[in-house]
Amino acid sequence: MIRNNKGVVAALLVLMIPVVLGMGGYVTDLSIQYLNRTRIENAIDFSALAGISQLANQSNVSNAKQAALNYLNTNLTASLSSFASLSLNSPGLSIQAGVYDFINMSFTLDEQNPNINALKISYTYNSPTFLSQIFMINSVNVTESATAAKQPAGCASPGTGFPITIDVSSLDTAAQNNNMLNLSIMNQSYWTQFTNINPSTTDINNIIDYFQSGNGTKPPGVSVNDNIRINDGNMNAVFMTLDPAVLVGMNYIFSVVTVNSSTDATINAFVTATINNIVSSMGQQYVTITIVPGNIDNAFGGLQICSGQANVSSSNQFLLSDAFGIVQ
Repeated sequence: MIRNNKGVVAALLVLMIPVVLGMGGYVTDLSIQYLNRTRIENAIDFSALAGISQLANQSNVSNAKQAALNYLNTNLTASLSSFASLSLNSPGLSIQAGVYDFINMSFTLDEQNPNINALKISYTYNSPTFLSQIFMINSVNVTESATAAKQPAGCASPGTGFPITIDVSSLDTAAQNNNMLNLSIMNQSYWTQFTNINPSTTDINNIIDYFQSGNGTKPPGVSVNDNIRINDGNMNAVFMTLDPAVLVGMNYIFSVVTVNSSTDATINAFVTATINNIVSSMGQQYVTITIVPGNIDNAFGGLQICSGQANVSSSNQFLLSDAFGIVQ
């Protein structure tokens, strides 16, 4: 006997429609949640970077946290349709300052530590679902975190290093003189091309033109422990090309070196300094600078955290320029 199964098939189809629609909706919602997670992850990363860029020491932790929060709110308001602006006390949000141990790769909350160097942000977003609600799934929690930390810069990217270097021994003088240096004394500063080719007056002038007009030679990127060639820091012809109207009052990245011979030096660290004065008159040639301790200058200087720790005495570490990046 042949049975009529059309009714059974029709009933099964009716039962299966919600399941199929639900599964399709669930897949669609998973795609949306994945997109939201990516947006939140990016926002958290850049928020941590925005905050750490403002963290000079434990006295401005509040400013650093607020900078991170402002970036997070601005970014997520633009990228998440159902996002409501957060405060520092909002549930699901944590912005903490503390100390990051680069050796053990661990973060410790300690907002009063004088060696504070890191900012950690975590955020849980309650992302509403749409079609998945057929399975009684009304929302999905998306949690992301990031830790940004700073330490003495190990690298300077191309185009960032001013071509006058400072002898490492001069940092002692700066530390005892309100961070000021007069780069007029022989064996205290040198001109460099940041290469292992002997720097000539023309080479140095071409790099200086890059800083003064943007039309000269872009200096290469350099790292701690790189060996470079140096020339007499009192090269008169170089001083004649310096334009005080352009350079004075500006901050630049200077490399700190140990001199190995009359023509060779090793980069130990980087400092940021303001050029106070340039003198080339009646046989006097010198540049006076004021070091900006612990300066963070990823925006202009392009300083980076990379291999090669700064080889500078602990008493002068505070003078060094800091770089920052995402570490967790």
